[in-house]
Amino acid sequence: HFARTRGKPKGYLSIVFQADCHAAGSPKVEGHPMSKQLGILFKPEMVRAILEGRKTQTRRVIKSDANNIYWNPIMLGGKYGWTDEHGYRVKCNWRIGDYLYVRETWGVGTRPDPFQGWIDGIEYRADEAYLDEHDDLPLNPVAEFDYGSYTKTGWQPSLFMPKIISRIWLKVTNVRVERLLDISDDDAIAEGIDCCDRPTGGDDYVDYYRDYMQPPKGDDGWPWIEGYPNKSYFSLWDSINGAGSHQLNPWVWVIEFERCEKP
Repeated sequence: HFARTRGKPKGYLSIVFQADCHAAGSPKVEGHPMSKQLGILFKPEMVRAILEGRKTQTRRVIKSDANNIYWNPIMLGGKYGWTDEHGYRVKCNWRIGDYLYVRETWGVGTRPDPFQGWIDGIEYRADEAYLDEHDDLPLNPVAEFDYGSYTKTGWQPSLFMPKIISRIWLKVTNVRVERLLDISDDDAIAEGIDCCDRPTGGDDYVDYYRDYMQPPKGDDGWPWIEGYPNKSYFSLWDSINGAGSHQLNPWVWVIEFERCEKP
């Protein structure tokens, strides 16, 4: 191990790494003093997975033509960070300790109130899945939002969600890199894929994982993949990035996180 800690000023970023650190590994970063607040987009299904505590990881394509990516304690220029096989920096937007505010599909709603007449608030499309047939979406009043000047109707894309109406905050606990196809079964489950178990006879059950590329089928709900969480995750990836896109096996940032309060 190598530690850049001795003799440094208080609050200095401490890095500990393995000498043979490679693309699938990552350094341990302890308490850097420059935490950022960054927006991150999620589709409604993944928002629900976060709310239900099933999703603690997300993967994002690395924008680089590198054949290999490494953690390098001394890049060209004397800094540390992720580099390609030639020693050139591969920029990563996320660091351990950063805060992420979830940007999701949203809209503005109004409800009658017996005491206040009408109440304005924010609705989130992910909540539709929790409603019974005649229920209204929950209304989330946000005092800082300027309802008076907002004129749009209907659902608004997550890309245009203001920070002040984000209801979910996450704290980054680890960042590493890997090839997409190297995802483990445990990590695929940590990505929040839907799972159910079905009896096979007696007391035995088999785990099934949703096929996100197939539409629902009658009363049986979603089509399910028996026993292969990674295949379910690849179908989720393809549903977002295009059919067969997982086969390109890109380098990805693996961002691990936990729920937290708004900092």
